[in-house]
Amino acid sequence: MMQILLDCIPCMLKQALEASRLATNNVKIQEEIIKESLEILSDYKSYRTSPELARAIHLFQKKLTKAKTILIIGDNTGETIFDKVLIENIPEIEVTYALRSEPIINDATMEDAVASGLDKVADLISSGCNAPGLILEECSAEFLAVYNNAEIIISKGQGNYEALSEEKNIFFLLKAKCPMIAGRLNVKLNEYILKYSEGEKND
Repeated sequence: MMQILLDCIPCMLKQALEASRLATNNVKIQEEIIKESLEILSDYKSYRTSPELARAIHLFQKKLTKAKTILIIGDNTGETIFDKVLIENIPEIEVTYALRSEPIINDATMEDAVASGLDKVADLISSGCNAPGLILEECSAEFLAVYNNAEIIISKGQGNYEALSEEKNIFFLLKAKCPMIAGRLNVKLNEYILKYSEGEKND
């Protein structure tokens, strides 16, 4: 199995740019595709081969250019300001932002989201779950309706990854804070990761 070479990285970024221009004339969407491609490429060591890395970029690009709805599952309180900037750069897509039903450690709450202006760029809902990671069985019917119908799901934080890693069609954005998670993702401790999961369960 051929490992990913450094020379592969600029080549894949060029391919992502060319593909984004073929997929849409919307410059904002093209910019978002390139931003996310850079995130994926920066995490190239967690992929075994160049085709796997290219597939991750292609999947995000394909979903973003076609999607009408995005669900973002929030994490820490300080990140809501940056999430607002992210959402402002996703044009013509309905975004729902989910928060914990109550603060656990330093999790973002509805009050934090409103204070950062997220309510002006996204629909805010409570997940109904008060655990450090999103346990679907404990979520509200309102949240599950959005979750089951979202065309793109972006899950933030290690706790949410631990709870949802066996679910399908989720983009995970997290920092590998413990050796077990870092080892599972094949990255160094405290590295940031953008990973697409097609589900780890056997169908």
